[in-house]
This record gives sequence, structure tokens and C-alpha cells, in this order.
Amino acid sequence: MAEKNGDIYQKIAFAEDGLRLLVHEGRVSWVDNNARTSQVFHEALEIKLFYEGGSTLVVDTDTIVAGEGDIIVINPYEFHSTVKLDEKKGKYHLFMIGLDVFTAANPQGLDLRHLLIARGLRFVNLIRGDAQLTALLQAILEENRRPDEFRRYAQEALLQQLFVHLLRHHLAPERSANVSDENIRFYEIIDPAIRRIHASYNQHISLDELAAECSVSKHHFCRVFKRAVGMTAVQYITNYRLRLAHILLTGTSKSIASIAWQCGFSDERYFCRCYKNQYGVSPWQNRAISSTK
Repeated sequence: MAEKNGDIYQKIAFAEDGLRLLVHEGRVSWVDNNARTSQVFHEALEIKLFYEGGSTLVVDTDTIVAGEGDIIVINPYEFHSTVKLDEKKGKYHLFMIGLDVFTAANPQGLDLRHLLIARGLRFVNLIRGDAQLTALLQAILEENRRPDEFRRYAQEALLQQLFVHLLRHHLAPERSANVSDENIRFYEIIDPAIRRIHASYNQHISLDELAAECSVSKHHFCRVFKRAVGMTAVQYITNYRLRLAHILLTGTSKSIASIAWQCGFSDERYFCRCYKNQYGVSPWQNRAISSTK
């Protein structure tokens, strides 16, 4: 089972360590009117197969809206959140796959750790309309329900097909420049700060507080954060708030003033200025554009 603290996977403890696969059926992505988030950070590759409803996710710097039939892939060490907007819920099957899934028992097997960490390959986060990939995930799910001693071998064979398919058809055009042994250590240092930002983005957050969360000096925190994320902590906070504001602006009828306040901007004019710098149009213009689509 996966050890959890609230909605956060602290560690991935695979049920069958030799296979390095963990399957959860019928997970529910609840959402509410407070636009709170649940955030996860881990090495294992995560795949969500949505079969009912949908969900809005923030993955690193991208906002993703998943619907029924969509597949979400979270690459190793990608910071990601599920954004809670309204009272709807999405249902999905969850697959957690260790990077040593093939090499643990066979050193000559497909080496995901080398491909995704050393070479920096990454998969696209949203996959839509891929019937073959959906069928492979459903077959793994069916095998997981079998009580016999041979299901592990069937799942391993299906996983081989699944990853060959992902590597052939769903590689992202850009590589993950920040995933290295050194940066993984940096990610682990700043992980408490990322969690704090995602949980308290609508409150004032100082660099001193974030550094204290990580048990390092302010100077060291600022240096490590920028190295790991590619932007300063202040830039990350503003960027994260703007992404959530953009989701609320285009997905709800809340007033711009209430959205600004809800996302941590105490000054509406400052929010509008930041929003236009980020998206090239004002909040009012973007809402008008969205309403015509």
C-alpha cells in the first residue's frame, strides 16, 4: 500500500516489490468551492485513467483539464496538484509504477530509470483518444483482479507493451532538463516549501517561513529553489496563484475581485497587472474570450 499523509503520498510502498506496480481502482477526485488543492511529489510514474467526470490538475507549469476517457501521465519528480473548483467529482483508476519495474528482476530489462532520469525523456501529461493505450490499462486492471499466481507475469508483459507504446507515440518534444541526481536532492529539500505554497497560496508567505519549512538558511533555500524549479520562490508563488486564478476566471462565474482575493492577491489592480503580463490580456478580456467559445 502507499503510505499517505492526508492526500499526499510520502512514499510509494509497492504491494509486490518485484513487480513495482500499485493499482487503485475507482479513485475519486473531489472538488469544492474553496479551490483548495492536494499535492503530490514522488519518483514513481503515475497514470490516471478517467472513466467518469473529470478533474483540473496543475503539473509543473501547465494546467490540464481531464475528462472522461482521458489519460493523465505524471512523470517522475513533477510537482502536481489537483485543483478543487466546484462540487463535481472525477473518477479514475490509478496506476503507480516504479522506475525499476523491469530491471528489478531482470537487469537487461527496459530501464525506465535510465530513460526518464539519466536521459531526461518525459511523456506528455495529457493523452486523449488513444484506444490502444486505454485497452492496455484496462487489461492490467483486469489482471489485477485475478487471484491466481500468474497475474504478475501477465501484468509485466502488458506493462512492457504499455511503455513501448508510450515511448513510440507519447514522448514530449522537450526533455526534462532539471531531472538529475543533484536536482533530485534539491527537489527533496524544497518539497516542504512547495507543499506549503500549494496549501497556503491565498495567504502571505515569506521566504523566511519557506526556508524554515525546509530547515535550511534563507540564502541556501533561495539558491536551491531556483536551481530545482528554474524560477525564484517569489516568481513561483505568483505564477501558481495566477494559474489558479486563470482556472477560476475561465471556469466559474466568480467576480474578478473575489478571484483575486481567493488566490492570494490583496490588491485587485496588482492582480490585473500581473495577469496581463502573464497571459497578454486583461482578466476581463480573457473572460469575454472564454464566454464566446
